[in-house]
Amino acid sequence: MDNSIYSPPMANLDNTVSASPEAYYIVSQRKFLIMSIATFGLYFLYWHYQNWSAIKRKEASDIWPVPRAIFSIFYISSLLSHVEQRLTEKRIVFAWRPEFLGAQIIGCMIVGHILDRLSAKDIGSPWTDIASIVFIFVKVYLLLQAQKAINVASGDAEGLANSNITGANMAWIFSFWILVGLSIFIVLNPEILI
Repeated sequence: MDNSIYSPPMANLDNTVSASPEAYYIVSQRKFLIMSIATFGLYFLYWHYQNWSAIKRKEASDIWPVPRAIFSIFYISSLLSHVEQRLTEKRIVFAWRPEFLGAQIIGCMIVGHILDRLSAKDIGSPWTDIASIVFIFVKVYLLLQAQKAINVASGDAEGLANSNITGANMAWIFSFWILVGLSIFIVLNPEILI
């Protein structure tokens, strides 16, 4: 260290977060589980959007994150391939099969959507309702596998950069449950709309 009073202060920068944007949306497994389950899967839409937004920022590309999030069934395999490519570029060995995981997630989305439609038409009730909820948990499990790979590819295997449940997260969860409660109340009391 230079003892000159005119030299700039020196700091150990080894443990600081880099200024360059991350290529993906980092989130801890615990937070991913809480947000996914507490919003009955609505968090997946946000998760897809954040991942494609991060890719757009990092690569300065012209992709549109909103449509890719809304139509995630068509883009999940592309996202997982992108993660695999990044792992390969960084020479990180991660035990997963992105093609198979993508196929499982797509299959889960299709079956979940069919069950939701059957449930909405009161076909096979209550079994379609129960199966629809079970498929949310299956999708959480599958996307959690993808999140693990994303965190490793981003250099934050534990997802510590985004591990805390924030006030904004709590506000979204609270708002979601207010809407669910209001919807249930209206379904049980349709006369209030007349």
